[in-house]
Amino acid sequence: MAWLSLYVRYLGTAYHGAEWPPSPFKVMQAIVAGFNQGRDRSRFDADFEAAIRWFEQQIPVWIDVPEVDEGLGINLYVPNNEDNLTMKELAAGNPHAVENRRERYSEKVLRQRFLQQDKPLGYHWAVDIEGIAHAARIADYAKSITALGLGIDMVIAWGEININQPSISPHAYCHTNAGNVAMRIPRLGSYVSLEARYHAKFMGKASSAWINFGTARYQRADQPTGKPYIAFQLLELHGKGFWVRDARQTNEVAAMMRHVVCRALMQELETPEEVAQWMGHGDVNGERLHILPLPSIGHEHVDGLIRRVLVTGADAELLERLAWTLEGSELLKDGQPIARLVRIFGDDTVVGMYTGEWHSRRKLPTCEWVSVTPVVMPGFDHHGKRTDKLMREALKQAGLPEPLEMEVSAAPYQRHGHRAGSYAVPNYLKYPQYHVRIRWEKPQYGALAIGAGRFRGLGLLYPVL
Repeated sequence: MAWLSLYVRYLGTAYHGAEWPPSPFKVMQAIVAGFNQGRDRSRFDADFEAAIRWFEQQIPVWIDVPEVDEGLGINLYVPNNEDNLTMKELAAGNPHAVENRRERYSEKVLRQRFLQQDKPLGYHWAVDIEGIAHAARIADYAKSITALGLGIDMVIAWGEININQPSISPHAYCHTNAGNVAMRIPRLGSYVSLEARYHAKFMGKASSAWINFGTARYQRADQPTGKPYIAFQLLELHGKGFWVRDARQTNEVAAMMRHVVCRALMQELETPEEVAQWMGHGDVNGERLHILPLPSIGHEHVDGLIRRVLVTGADAELLERLAWTLEGSELLKDGQPIARLVRIFGDDTVVGMYTGEWHSRRKLPTCEWVSVTPVVMPGFDHHGKRTDKLMREALKQAGLPEPLEMEVSAAPYQRHGHRAGSYAVPNYLKYPQYHVRIRWEKPQYGALAIGAGRFRGLGLLYPVL
């Protein structure tokens, strides 16, 4: 047994790519791009093809990363990929081709992550004896990588073959089936799909070639494993920006999401009884899915609108199958599509805030949590006489320990939150609503929601300093 290690050092202090850390699939893309830079691609290279076809079937055991600070996002508007067709129509004498300028431009969100340490990214694979020759070639090809992330994320890279296992840093992302961070990985056929994409883009053909990649789950070594989840962005149908909703419409977003999840479960499970159980229509003590629309939080100027949705449950394998089925699905309202689901890969700051992962990376306590959406009491509180008892019952139902301190309020704890009682709920949840601040003796992790509406995004908590 040997170890293949690829290291990537950024020449600047910021990273601009969409996913953090850059996925193993992104690394393979960078190797292919670096090897083909300035090369006559019509000339076959047997050594490279053999090595890359071996590499696409390997999964990194862990990924070492430097610590990062999240920067603000910048919205850019750039000509979309069809703009050349618009210009051709204009040149052909169609003056109306450029009238709708908005349709010709796409919104791109440029986010920066500032690297705290002068430390390279490290990707580590376990290699058997038969694969050492291929691994050595990959280590050599890694030297040709010039960028990883966006084109402005310039890097130097190198590879090593080690007989002894390299040390694992406390901040490493380790491969585990129960991990909460989904990353794209290469798989059999990935190289062929990349080559097809290249030819579609640069040989004058439609650039719609499918990219073949798999998914693996990772978990930071310094974090306990919480309940697994999958997360999605809510995008407009044309994909040019977020589809947003007011947080008071949490129940409506959750209902639309439940519809597409139920259809996906029908494809993935064998019996209607299993579908009913996961959707909450079976044994009240059995496992079921939590569908949690996530209002944007974390900055004083954030607007508190829903842009993401998280689905969590006890079965990581089922969630992964669901993620593949739900990717690209459309949310329907009155039978008409209004939004599209796009899966979140790598670390996401907003998702990390709700699970306690974002704060724990900075060694901050996560013992105190407050509600973002109000808690729906599991019963009537008789004008406040039973509020404390019902709130403790809500914690017990959610499987959470007794708190050291607890405070309830009708007013929100979030700057852009809304008063309890103003959130729409279905008729069977017409119980009192309260915001709550809770402090536990020990830190809590995972996406936490309590109360009678906890399976549809009400009673959603987040950790505070």
